[in-house]
Amino acid sequence: MERKLALDDDPELLRAIFLLKKEIDARRNNKKVPVITDEISSEDLRNLPAFLEPIGIYLQYNPATFKTAYGIFSEEVMLCAESTYLWEGDVPYDKSAYWRSFAAFVQDTKKHGYTLWNGA
Repeated sequence: MERKLALDDDPELLRAIFLLKKEIDARRNNKKVPVITDEISSEDLRNLPAFLEPIGIYLQYNPATFKTAYGIFSEEVMLCAESTYLWEGDVPYDKSAYWRSFAAFVQDTKKHGYTLWNGA
């Protein structure tokens, strides 16, 4: 819960979430995807999965983890997973050795029944 508060208090990460939501919503509704401004790059946006990755590692290796623990960050994890903005100019997370722990977090989140469309 402490990490959720840290996320909610970080304007840069909140901005990334806002942009990713706009991107995913546009794709979902077959609308034109908004352009990322010069003020933020896909590299900057990757601070969000970098923030989330250690949380996934903790959940994966903590035997006391409950399914609902994955739900706390499921929206952010799935936004990162579904985004194309985020991975522009880089290897997508699911094909990258660098992001393998984040990829595992995405898979574990899905395995626990969370998707971007189920109220996550």
